Amino acid sequence: MTRLAPIAAWIVLSGCTDPPSSTVPSAPVDTAEPLTESGPVEIRVRGVFAGDDSVAYAHDVDGTYLDQVPVDLAGYALLPDVPAGGMITVAVRTGGSSALATVRDVQPGEVLTIGSDLHLDGHTSVEVTYDASAIPNAARVDVFAGCDQSSGTVADTVRLDVWQRCLDDGGTVAAIVRDEQDRPIAYASRAGLPDAEPFRVDLSPAEWQTELGTVQLHAHNAPGAGHLVLSVFAMGGSSILQTEGGAHPISPTGSVLARHDLVSPIADQVLGVLELYGGDIGATSTFPLDLPTAGAQIDIELDLSELVLPTAGAVALSDDGRTATSHLDRPARCAQAGEADVAVWSFQAEGADGLWRLWSMTGRAGQTLEITRPDLGPDTDLWWPEPVSQHAHAWLAAHEELDYLDLRGPLLDPMSGYLLLRTPFGPGVCISYSEV
Repeated sequence: MTRLAPIAAWIVLSGCTDPPSSTVPSAPVDTAEPLTESGPVEIRVRGVFAGDDSVAYAHDVDGTYLDQVPVDLAGYALLPDVPAGGMITVAVRTGGSSALATVRDVQPGEVLTIGSDLHLDGHTSVEVTYDASAIPNAARVDVFAGCDQSSGTVADTVRLDVWQRCLDDGGTVAAIVRDEQDRPIAYASRAGLPDAEPFRVDLSPAEWQTELGTVQLHAHNAPGAGHLVLSVFAMGGSSILQTEGGAHPISPTGSVLARHDLVSPIADQVLGVLELYGGDIGATSTFPLDLPTAGAQIDIELDLSELVLPTAGAVALSDDGRTATSHLDRPARCAQAGEADVAVWSFQAEGADGLWRLWSMTGRAGQTLEITRPDLGPDTDLWWPEPVSQHAHAWLAAHEELDYLDLRGPLLDPMSGYLLLRTPFGPGVCISYSEV
């Protein structure tokens, strides 16, 4: 058997393969040693935090309110005097409610990006026409183009809306034929799209391939009861195709045996993605995978105690609801990415008006996790009125190449879990979460 736990993984993340710099900009200064005691900090607001009423706040190291400025329509703000090690917060109205994001450990001279613009990328249409009616037992066809996926009948034209950046290299198109039991029985794939829109692709009957390979996974030492979901992603240039996936129960001994027939579409690299879930906790990790050749089987053994981060324990809130604390039962590390780089916190509160408000914060990871919401001064009641109920959850992220300073801004986006799981973000990624 091939043991993959110690090997660095290529990751996934959301449907496109843009270089990490497009999603996670580098800080322009060495934040390990502040250059001055205080100074200006530029803020670039992206995603859900960009709005015509967004406001940026500056805080001291302990979260004391210092100053505020509006965020302009281009998503830019300049806080003129932020102390070394201080915090900044961005607040925006969302459907009558509010969303807030706080970055800690800020240094003068930094240019911070809050949120991610990945999910706001432009879309284009791709139409794929095929006929699989001659394939025995065909029940439906899953169609992939760029980073999008849809399904059709056994003979159909399927239209997909694809993120533009997923077609930067010309894109890859694939179709997987499935039977009534949802098993793959045939596939076709093609690299490249027509040179100009409209993008229309005809997969001919001669392109169908009916001989598949098999992967058998034996995973052991699962940290708790629940289920394990195995997904396989084949990536070609800027395109990513989820070729197979399925949920498997974790045995009382902490082991999982999973077997899947796999197609072998055109791909530059292939990733396995493990998702463990049970109750209110879960973890996700990636590992490298070779697609089996037609008619062959690959056996894989994985030690889940090495591959996944520990989940945060029960999250305790202070009496005033401002401080959240959690403890891990083991060190926060995984084989692919090493020590956890960042802890992402979400405070959720329901006001007397019945609206829920969300406040996300990032902090350094460790075996004991604690974070305190900063003060918004005169605007506290505007953005975060006295709640009638509230709770918090925390999740950890470890990345093989990026670190805390790279991740703390983009991962504040409420879609960060989606972004981190579904977009190529770098070589090795592990995350875990817990909610109370």
